[in-house]
This record gives sequence, C-alpha cells and structure tokens, in this order.
Amino acid sequence: MIESLLALLMFLPLLAPVAVAVAMGLVIHSIVVRARGRQERGWVMWAKLAIIGVCLALATYGVGLFSGGLLYLADPEDLCVIAGNGYSYSPAPSSLLPLRNPVCLYEGRRVDLVPAFVGPVFYISIGLFIIGMVGVISSRRSRVAATRQSPAS
Repeated sequence: MIESLLALLMFLPLLAPVAVAVAMGLVIHSIVVRARGRQERGWVMWAKLAIIGVCLALATYGVGLFSGGLLYLADPEDLCVIAGNGYSYSPAPSSLLPLRNPVCLYEGRRVDLVPAFVGPVFYISIGLFIIGMVGVISSRRSRVAATRQSPAS
C-alpha cells in the first residue's frame, strides 16, 4: 500500500499538466454547453466541480513536490546550491501535509523551497471537491425525493 502511494508521489509532478488540462477541458465544456443554450443536470455540474477540484489539488501538489525538492534523491545540500547564491544547508524536518521543505538558510532565516501559493491553492481545491460532492449528493437526493412525490400516471 505504501509503495503504491510513494509511486504516485513520484509521478505526480509529471501528471500535473495532464490534471490541469482535464480541469481546463471541463471548464471549457461547461462554457460551450451554456453558450449553446443547453442546461446541464444539476448533479453533472456539481460532479464537474468536484473533478475540477481534485485535478487542481493534484496539479498543485505535484508542482509543490517538484519545485520544493521533496523528491530530490541526491544530497540535500545540493538543493540550496540550486536555489541560489547565499543559501546554506540547515537540516530541518520537511512535511508532506502541509507541504513544506525548509532546508535552506538565507541571511539567518529559514527559506521554504515550496512556493507560497501551493498551500492555499491546494486547500481551496480540496474545498471545491467537498462542495462538489455535497452538491452531487444533495441534488441526487432531491431528484429522488421529487420522483417519489410525483403521482403515478
């Protein structure tokens, strides 16, 4: 189980562009459907929102893993050299949730190699997923309740 999770984390930065493309495709599809004057079912719209949230969360997390150097397999000191002049290595614990990797020092302060936008965008994307799933469940329940209340003809 843990091996499959680690394999997913290794390939997640490579799948980030695909996840963004899927999310953009769903947004464009929704715009085209609206422009043609058609109405999507309620649960389909909410499902698209949930899928877009998952895709954005995966893409953002993949970008954070890649740019933060968390999948870098060589010496950790090399990360600070790659980050720029004036950075020195200082061992510090990194974490996968929230995604952070503060292994470099610059002018006496720890520098997190993970970009600052990764955390907020990741949590907003998870929020979109949760809102989408709640919307799917509630729209399906209201549809089932409406069919039960309608008189049989």
